[in-house]
Amino acid sequence: MGKGGEASNIVASNIKLLETSEQKVWKSGYNPLDPNAPKLPSKSQVKACIPKRCFERSALKSFYYVFRDTAWAVALVYAVSLVVSTDIPPVFSLEMVKWIFVWNFYAFWMGTIL
Repeated sequence: MGKGGEASNIVASNIKLLETSEQKVWKSGYNPLDPNAPKLPSKSQVKACIPKRCFERSALKSFYYVFRDTAWAVALVYAVSLVVSTDIPPVFSLEMVKWIFVWNFYAFWMGTIL
């Protein structure tokens, strides 16, 4: 992992648990204005750690991802439209439980796809 793996140890050691009379609160001991604070890597240092192949552009691959995600989204919309309608069913019914479950399932997977 290189020298960057040590940063998590420094941050973890600076976190303290403060207990007040009502609740426990996490507070970081890291102060970026402190002259003895560990230096964070710059954007160019972070970018230098990422392999060059990750920055190669490919219109073909990009359009593949667009079409793949669109196909998954269309398939999900079609599948959900077969199972449940957009009309709200009567409250306190088994149909309402199914309706809520399916629309939450749809929202989760549509958010994941897109």
